[in-house]
Amino acid sequence: MLRTLSIGIGFAFSFFALQACGSSSDDDSGAGAAGKPASGATGGSGGSGATGGSGATGGSGATGGSSSAAGGSGGTGGTSAGSDATVIADPLTDPVDLAIDGDNAYLACWDNEGTGGGGIFKVPLGGGDLQLIIDEPQPYGVAVDDDYVYYLVGDITESATFKRAKKDGTGVETLADSISSITDSSSESDPLFTLYGDSIYFVGSDGTTNGVASIPKAGGAVSIVIPDDPTGLGYVNQLLGVDASGITYQTLNIADLDHQSVLHAKANGKGAAVVAMRDTSFSYYGDRIVDGSLYWVEQDGSDSEQSSAHAMSLSDGTDTTLATFDFPGANYITSDADGTYVSADSGGKSGIYSIDASGQAKLLHPDDVLSPGDEGTPRLLTSDSARLYWVSGGFNHNQAEVHAMSR
Repeated sequence: MLRTLSIGIGFAFSFFALQACGSSSDDDSGAGAAGKPASGATGGSGGSGATGGSGATGGSGATGGSSSAAGGSGGTGGTSAGSDATVIADPLTDPVDLAIDGDNAYLACWDNEGTGGGGIFKVPLGGGDLQLIIDEPQPYGVAVDDDYVYYLVGDITESATFKRAKKDGTGVETLADSISSITDSSSESDPLFTLYGDSIYFVGSDGTTNGVASIPKAGGAVSIVIPDDPTGLGYVNQLLGVDASGITYQTLNIADLDHQSVLHAKANGKGAAVVAMRDTSFSYYGDRIVDGSLYWVEQDGSDSEQSSAHAMSLSDGTDTTLATFDFPGANYITSDADGTYVSADSGGKSGIYSIDASGQAKLLHPDDVLSPGDEGTPRLLTSDSARLYWVSGGFNHNQAEVHAMSR
């Protein structure tokens, strides 16, 4: 279902709200619950060896960054030595968000048709039954820390509510309610909120002012950390990430509608500075902060046949193109010191790709290997130190699957 969110300046931002995760039974197994990529789960036979990847062309110079850096030398694509990908759970219905910790995967699922199946589900990383732990028909997202699972419900344009519960789903608490103007951009691949330290961060309103907002994890009033600045840096339209160095966010300046500004501020919101400009004719997906850099994938609005993966230093705005793909469907990215991976939804080239330091991309797992004829829409890609996890398949009832694969 396509939802449209609006902020006070009259610009609309759309995102796809996926539908219900599946129905659940009343027994302890949580049968019928849908899930997102479970980490490290067993079960299912290993996938067959991936076919040759479509070649990534040489990483180009930066697009939209305040400065540029040459990308990798390029590659001709490659064939994986073999994929151990397994289907962790199926059939699933419309998982919309995923969080993992050291023990479990937590899944936010939508019931958009009144047939049941919405809520927060949990599945062990080592495999097992999906369990409905929080019965909420339309949770917008899920995040976890050491002790709690956090989620957002309600009308996010007018009256949203943040809640948390213990990781077994008990002890549900309302942290803040009647929050308006929560938005995150046009991309479904960017979360509506993020946890850092003792706070939950999001783009929203305290009832008077819009901007980057926060509430305490334990509950409390909404605080505006970085307010909209309509005569200067612009209206905040997306939170890109929060880390030890501060807050990274994006603004739209109505004085320059062809660009959006990427800014970085201290954790207290002070000292905001523009580190890059993004062309509004491009589509940007999967923003995440890793070791002082912002990673994302994008599609050039003037070239519908290409997409690319990027990393930008938050200290100086240097934008490095990691790889350029000869198809348009790159949609999620995950990266750490051990590697960078991209999922893509592009017809016969859908699947999971790795990117090496030279800018060469390799197709590790074509999306139809485990389920021939059910190719398409790999999404919600994430990782831990050992494995990659993602959802693929359709968005309707019992069409999606959860996959896990060694890195």
